Amino acid sequence: MSAVDARPTPDDGRLLVRPSTRVRRRPVLSFVGVIALVALALLAVGRSGVAAPQARLTLSGSVGDTPTSYAGTYSLVNDGLRPVEVVAVRAPVPIRLAPVGEDPGVALDSWATRAWELPAFAPFTVPRTGRRTLVVPLPCDGGTVPPLTLEVVIRSVDLGLRRTLTVDLGAGLDCP
Repeated sequence: MSAVDARPTPDDGRLLVRPSTRVRRRPVLSFVGVIALVALALLAVGRSGVAAPQARLTLSGSVGDTPTSYAGTYSLVNDGLRPVEVVAVRAPVPIRLAPVGEDPGVALDSWATRAWELPAFAPFTVPRTGRRTLVVPLPCDGGTVPPLTLEVVIRSVDLGLRRTLTVDLGAGLDCP
């Protein structure tokens, strides 16, 4: 007698016998559970900053204020866990960059005379929990800054996902 013949077979001709004490399988519920776990994992990755860049742009001060010009400083703050690359800046005026680690809007008065001497914008990377300051020189029109828009295009260094930060320049700002 061979080992194949020693197996018990059901009386009705089926090849397998399922014990009656085993629970019934529910393939639809298992599939829904797997989909829910994948959705939770994707949500966690998205919120952690690994997938999408998490940065904000805030008004931090001004430099070189005169009756004919105003230069606002905007801090780009990386709140994510991974570095963020600033790819482009769209504005109707040339954008300047403050030196790394310095915010001319809250620095000494010596910045007021050198705002136009700051280097022009070039793509750069903001490390995790870091910040970088953009200087936006704006013309004054009758004592107020005209409404303009600043768009900063950022992307995550890891996955290359892009995001655009938009700020209305001159909203409620008065020239000296």
